[in-house]
Amino acid sequence: MTVPRRFRDRLVTPGVAASSYGRVTLRPRTMPCKGARMTRAIARIGEEIWLTAVLCSSLACGGRSAIAEESDSASGEVGDRALGGSPTCGPIRAGAGGAVGATGQGVAAASAVDWYVDANTGADEGSGIREQPLKSLSCAALAARPGDTVVLVDGTWDASVDAKLGSLAATNCGVDSGIAFAENVNLRALNRGAVRVKSASYHGICMRGGFIAGIHFECLPGRPVVETNEGELSITASSWKNCSTFGLDISGTASVSVRSGDLSNYSEGPNPQFAALREQGALSVEGGRLSYLSTAFWLEDDASLALHGVTLQSYDATSMAGPAIHLHSGAPRLTIDSGTSFDHTAVAILGTSTTAAMTLDDVALTNGTDGIIVNETARTLVPKVSISGLVVTDLKSTGVNISGSCDLSITNSTFTRVGGPAVMVNGFGNVSLDHVAFVDGWGALQFTNSGGSLSIKVRNTSATGGEYAGVSVSGDARSLFDFGSLDSPGNNLFQANNLGLHVGQANLVFALGPQALVKAVGNSWDANQQGADSAGHYSVGAASVGLLVSNGDGPNYASDAANAGQLLLAGTP
Repeated sequence: MTVPRRFRDRLVTPGVAASSYGRVTLRPRTMPCKGARMTRAIARIGEEIWLTAVLCSSLACGGRSAIAEESDSASGEVGDRALGGSPTCGPIRAGAGGAVGATGQGVAAASAVDWYVDANTGADEGSGIREQPLKSLSCAALAARPGDTVVLVDGTWDASVDAKLGSLAATNCGVDSGIAFAENVNLRALNRGAVRVKSASYHGICMRGGFIAGIHFECLPGRPVVETNEGELSITASSWKNCSTFGLDISGTASVSVRSGDLSNYSEGPNPQFAALREQGALSVEGGRLSYLSTAFWLEDDASLALHGVTLQSYDATSMAGPAIHLHSGAPRLTIDSGTSFDHTAVAILGTSTTAAMTLDDVALTNGTDGIIVNETARTLVPKVSISGLVVTDLKSTGVNISGSCDLSITNSTFTRVGGPAVMVNGFGNVSLDHVAFVDGWGALQFTNSGGSLSIKVRNTSATGGEYAGVSVSGDARSLFDFGSLDSPGNNLFQANNLGLHVGQANLVFALGPQALVKAVGNSWDANQQGADSAGHYSVGAASVGLLVSNGDGPNYASDAANAGQLLLAGTP
């Protein structure tokens, strides 16, 4: 039997020129195949390259194999789609990822092919061309090689069409449950929004790079419907529904980018959970809206997440969604920017026992309970949180709340009407604020050193209109509370706080241990109160003199009854 021209043109075998392919010898052997017939074909090309495939004529993946049919003909030629069509159509693509030669090296496609599948009118013994589409995604996965595209005609793929979308067997994807595609195979809806894939299986669609475009995914039992652990995968104009255990699962070294395209929402229906990232998995989401119920993103290990201009919100506008982003463990990395917003979330970002690196720039948090919570224990690596351009409005509890070790920087940000301390740190590490405005709400800043030295530096920041204290500090001599010094004036504004006239509250409240000091030089306070002049400033006659106070109970400063430290308002200590 002569190798057909199409076969020769589409093969690239290391060390063998296309012109050197000779004849193919088939040694068929029949065996049971779900009540039908299975043929094992052994194809010998030239003197060294051997290709094998299982050709099945069962109802599961088509009828009599095309290669068997064509080899009975007088000419011995194989049709255009015979070698590498459906799983019954020849040796080269009987398994995803291409054939394997005697040396163990893969045989790759020289040019990409589109494979059409139609859940309504397709047949798995078809050739896969537009006029003769396949039916199941399983057979398309067996047919498609790296670089090929599987085109899904309008319809729905579920367990009634493809048994592997309904198996709960916890084996590797593609063995008993799930559909595993070769690396860099693409999935594209012929008409965006008219294709649906429903997985009631332990595994769903398993990708290794490539792209997905215009497909609606639905999780039926709560397992992921799209999984990837290697390669670079791009997902556009695709949505998820009913995913209670993360519809998108990213692990290994996989890198995934998601873009909304013409979608109004990545969640077509209620999604308790959207995406889980583990190991070194990476996800970038650009634009679009994501509604969720429980957790939108879950990160572990060294995973990384980047959100650019994304809106995250509760699926039910009458109630709060759970944490939008949960940095669960390990050392994940988080980047959020370009106008990303969080609305009606119980917690925008939650970090637990993690050494996370977090960068926020041009982000809005509104109508939620808490903004950012990081709970860390003592570690060599501390959570690094860099915030710029953050706008926080109408949160019920805290804006930024960090316990344990930290490295926190906030610049050019605004906190308005936050129901608890807008920024609260209880632990050790470094905190700096510059050009931050706190307006109304419970109060602006609350710092407590615990477990180690806490270094605080605040410049060009305003705290006004708080129900309780504008600033509250508590710590021992290990800590540095720097709200301004003679050499570096604070230029902060602490005015009109304790609007609720609570006992022991003021613009600044301090509770310090022996020899502890709060520096607050070069700031503006309530005028004509507790020694401040008509401009709200404190001063001393000579720079070498310090205005130190250890107790007070007025509108500008107040001390705790057990305070043993001092507050420096002007000059040097």
